[in-house]
Amino acid sequence: SQNWIPHDYGYNILATADPGGIVFTNGDNDTYPVWFQQEVKGFRKDVRIVNLSLANVDWYLKQMKRRGVPIELTDYQISQLMPVRIADGSVLKVADLAIRLILAGNAGRKLTLDRLYAPADSFAAWLFGPGYSEKQPVYFAVTVSDDNFVGLQSHLSFEGMLYRVTPGIRNKAVDIARTRRNLAEVYRFTGITDSTLYKDDNTQRITLGNYVVAHWQLAMALRQQAAATADPVQRRSLLEDALAQFTMAHRIMPDESAGIHWMGVVNAELGNYGAAVAHFKTVASRERDNPYAVAQVGVAYQQAGMLDSAEAYFRGILLRDPGNKVASERLYDLYLNAAKDPAKAAAVLEEWLRINPGDAGAAKMLSDLRKQRR
Repeated sequence: SQNWIPHDYGYNILATADPGGIVFTNGDNDTYPVWFQQEVKGFRKDVRIVNLSLANVDWYLKQMKRRGVPIELTDYQISQLMPVRIADGSVLKVADLAIRLILAGNAGRKLTLDRLYAPADSFAAWLFGPGYSEKQPVYFAVTVSDDNFVGLQSHLSFEGMLYRVTPGIRNKAVDIARTRRNLAEVYRFTGITDSTLYKDDNTQRITLGNYVVAHWQLAMALRQQAAATADPVQRRSLLEDALAQFTMAHRIMPDESAGIHWMGVVNAELGNYGAAVAHFKTVASRERDNPYAVAQVGVAYQQAGMLDSAEAYFRGILLRDPGNKVASERLYDLYLNAAKDPAKAAAVLEEWLRINPGDAGAAKMLSDLRKQRR
């Protein structure tokens, strides 16, 4: 077979981890490719994988302990673990207890029953409190459900295929340097853009979907950096990098309209209005029932200073669909804030209220606008 996508997916998860890392995975789809890489290819056997689907059974946790995962319990104590309802009313599964045991053991923390069964936020505050020092880096695969790291979300840093557990507050923020390096230099993507290669639902949803999200996450972080910099040259460089990430995501999943939308947004931010309009038109043609997607073309015209084109575009929507509230709002904004023509803005509201006489919000806007014009 020429399908190397699962092969590379396992490689990329392992390649994200630093030496000796402990990686929590979700289930079959994100674990079998990793096991193949380790057991068949001999790649990154230093990384210890903890499959959270299996972590609910005692034999697996005992096996993990023998393989060096820091679980500071005897085999008998492991056998006694069971789901428990704690003081805040939430239920901790055995896998949840295993996560706490491993994190505490890796940090050299002595874990009493009170701490093991503490509410999530209290456990995290104790674990990451003064003196925290991890023996090995710990990660969660991006496929792991948020339910598995309740209380830990603020201590996760995004690095591509994995979230790294950190003592500092990160709130799943993107580690730009690591994620960029992983996507550009470390990861393998054999065949992911090959349109002749059959990709089943799991491949599309899990593997390719997570690659797309990684590029999107990095792109969004780069846009945030660009917005925060006063240097126009650096700002443009960051936005161009963000556009490259969105473009790569689009190449991976060309049928995903959201990626095309963001390519339009960043092109507009770069002043490439022709490209922005083209992208938004593509999205509008795909998402005809989404009034926001359809109206975005006119917004791009407005951003480009092409007010006549924006006006004609919004008017065209309203001619076909007089009850399109989004187009009406965008046309109102165009007249009031871009064209500085409050009379035309008022006319838009009047026409809207003729069709929708019960819209109290629009009526108040019209009343306020008339008062300002006196």
